[in-house]
Amino acid sequence: MVVVAHYRAKVGAGDEVAAVLATYAPLVRGEPGCLCFAPHRGRDDPHAFVLYERYRSMADLEAHRSSTHYAEIAQDSIWPLLAERTVALYEALEG
Repeated sequence: MVVVAHYRAKVGAGDEVAAVLATYAPLVRGEPGCLCFAPHRGRDDPHAFVLYERYRSMADLEAHRSSTHYAEIAQDSIWPLLAERTVALYEALEG
Protein backbone atom coordinates (compact mmCIF):
# COMPACT_ATOMS: atom_id res chain seq x y z
CA MET A 1 0.00 0.00 0.00
CA VAL A 2 1.44 3.35 -1.07
CA VAL A 3 0.27 6.76 0.09
CA VAL A 4 1.22 9.96 -1.73
CA ALA A 5 0.22 13.12 0.12
CA HIS A 6 0.60 16.65 -1.20
CA TYR A 7 0.69 19.46 1.35
CA ARG A 8 0.65 23.20 0.79
CA ALA A 9 1.60 25.11 3.91
CA LYS A 10 -0.13 28.35 4.75
CA VAL A 11 1.93 31.42 3.89
CA GLY A 12 4.74 31.69 6.40
CA ALA A 13 4.21 28.20 7.86
CA GLY A 14 6.60 26.22 5.63
CA ASP A 15 9.46 26.12 8.14
CA GLU A 16 7.15 25.01 10.93
CA VAL A 17 5.65 22.22 8.79
CA ALA A 18 9.18 21.05 7.92
CA ALA A 19 10.21 21.06 11.59
CA VAL A 20 7.17 19.10 12.72
CA LEU A 21 7.63 16.58 9.87
CA ALA A 22 11.23 16.07 11.02
CA THR A 23 9.90 15.09 14.47
CA TYR A 24 7.09 12.97 13.06
CA ALA A 25 9.05 10.98 10.46
CA PRO A 26 11.07 8.76 12.84
CA LEU A 27 7.90 7.85 14.74
CA VAL A 28 6.18 6.70 11.55
CA ARG A 29 9.28 4.86 10.35
CA GLY A 30 9.31 2.99 13.67
CA GLU A 31 5.87 1.48 13.08
CA PRO A 32 6.06 -2.27 12.41
CA GLY A 33 4.07 -2.07 9.15
CA CYS A 34 5.82 1.00 7.71
CA LEU A 35 8.23 0.17 4.89
CA CYS A 36 9.00 3.78 3.94
CA PHE A 37 8.08 7.28 5.09
CA ALA A 38 9.80 9.98 3.04
CA PRO A 39 8.70 13.60 3.35
CA HIS A 40 9.99 16.06 0.73
CA ARG A 41 9.93 19.85 0.55
CA GLY A 42 9.70 21.79 -2.69
CA ARG A 43 13.06 23.09 -3.80
CA ASP A 44 11.58 26.07 -5.63
CA ASP A 45 8.46 26.38 -3.47
CA PRO A 46 9.14 26.10 0.28
CA HIS A 47 5.41 25.85 1.00
CA ALA A 48 5.00 22.65 -1.07
CA PHE A 49 5.52 19.21 0.45
CA VAL A 50 5.15 15.66 -0.88
CA LEU A 51 5.05 12.67 1.42
CA TYR A 52 5.72 9.20 0.03
CA GLU A 53 4.69 6.38 2.35
CA ARG A 54 4.70 2.58 1.95
CA TYR A 55 2.99 0.10 4.23
CA ARG A 56 2.91 -3.70 4.08
CA SER A 57 -0.89 -3.75 3.93
CA MET A 58 -4.05 -1.70 4.28
CA ALA A 59 -4.29 -2.98 7.86
CA ASP A 60 -0.84 -1.49 8.56
CA LEU A 61 -1.94 1.84 7.05
CA GLU A 62 -5.04 1.76 9.26
CA ALA A 63 -2.84 1.03 12.29
CA HIS A 64 -0.74 4.08 11.36
CA ARG A 65 -3.87 6.22 11.10
CA SER A 66 -4.97 4.96 14.54
CA SER A 67 -1.66 5.80 16.23
CA THR A 68 -1.30 8.44 18.91
CA HIS A 69 1.40 10.27 16.96
CA TYR A 70 -0.86 10.45 13.88
CA ALA A 71 -3.57 12.13 15.94
CA GLU A 72 -1.31 14.38 17.99
CA ILE A 73 1.25 15.36 15.36
CA ALA A 74 -0.29 14.93 11.89
CA GLN A 75 -3.87 15.91 12.67
CA ASP A 76 -3.37 18.34 15.55
CA SER A 77 -0.02 19.96 14.69
CA ILE A 78 0.57 19.70 10.92
CA TRP A 79 -2.89 19.88 9.37
CA PRO A 80 -3.80 23.25 10.98
CA LEU A 81 -0.69 24.73 9.30
CA LEU A 82 -1.85 23.66 5.83
CA ALA A 83 -3.76 25.63 3.22
CA GLU A 84 -4.27 22.47 1.16
CA ARG A 85 -3.89 18.71 1.59
CA THR A 86 -4.55 15.89 -0.88
CA VAL A 87 -3.96 12.19 -0.32
CA ALA A 88 -3.99 9.34 -2.85
CA LEU A 89 -3.67 5.60 -2.23
CA TYR A 90 -1.94 3.23 -4.63
CA GLU A 91 -1.37 -0.52 -4.83
CA ALA A 92 1.73 -2.11 -6.33
CA LEU A 93 1.44 -3.67 -9.77
CA GLU A 94 2.77 -7.17 -10.01
CA GLY A 95 4.91 -8.03 -12.96
